Amino acid sequence: MYYDTNVWVSYIIGKNDDYYPVCKPLIDDIEIGNKVAVISHMVLLETIHAIRRKIPENIKFEGESKQICDSKNTIVNVATNKFVETVKELSKRRKILITRPPITIAEHHATVLKKIKNYFGYIRPISCCPYCSKGRVNRNSKNECPVCHKEHESIKKYEYKGLGHADMEHAFFAKRSGAPVFYTTDKPFENLNGDGDFSPLQFIILQNPASISSSSVHH
Repeated sequence: MYYDTNVWVSYIIGKNDDYYPVCKPLIDDIEIGNKVAVISHMVLLETIHAIRRKIPENIKFEGESKQICDSKNTIVNVATNKFVETVKELSKRRKILITRPPITIAEHHATVLKKIKNYFGYIRPISCCPYCSKGRVNRNSKNECPVCHKEHESIKKYEYKGLGHADMEHAFFAKRSGAPVFYTTDKPFENLNGDGDFSPLQFIILQNPASISSSSVHH
């Protein structure tokens, strides 16, 4: 199994992450089950970076600025250490295998660059919060930002949607490691299913449980 960075990040952040309910069982499969996971140096680096970025942005605290910063700093350090210790412990038990491409770095990057040209995504407009520039406008009468929870008139920005260079690197790492399945929360990876350069590797897209529940309610 190859777990994308977002799977590890959701697991480490825990219940504050929407994808935690579907990511935790995957990690449990290797911690207490009989599965073995493949991990690349990119996953290691990206996970630590994402933990330090997402926790300060997404976990809410009340109080003075210094108290909030101290609290978030503590949580970031605890989460980072949890990830590092988890990887070390599972590596010792041979439950995680750290992979590297069986070719030179130059050859690996040349392959990735050639392949990504065939999978350029698209640019789309999005409505963002003018206060935090992160939240999308909720489809309700209040136009409430889901991140900072302020009511606002949205501003328009543009974003790229699709596979990026790092995504393609992960895909090739997984393929060359011999992993049969690639788990991720990033929907664009589904475009690689059926691509002969990755076959028989299967890309499985994990669904956001909150979105599934919301969809069920509306139906």
